[in-house]
Amino acid sequence: APSNAVLNELRNGDLIEVTYFLLDPGTDGAGGYAEGEYLTVTGVVAKLEPAFHSFRVSMDDTWVDLVFEDIHAIQKL
Repeated sequence: APSNAVLNELRNGDLIEVTYFLLDPGTDGAGGYAEGEYLTVTGVVAKLEPAFHSFRVSMDDTWVDLVFEDIHAIQKL
């Protein structure tokens, strides 16, 4: 997990690279501890919501909403 210092310094408009865990609920929808994959994206921080421990990463024509708990690694670029 990344250090809180990096997360605490995030600001809207920051260019970041973030690796996060995307849970794959599988065909039964039950989920599981090991089902999923790590994805890495590069984009701009948008909709930063510190109170909810979440933010959006905006990329060219798409975005992903992340919660701090799912982040494996993050760095400002």
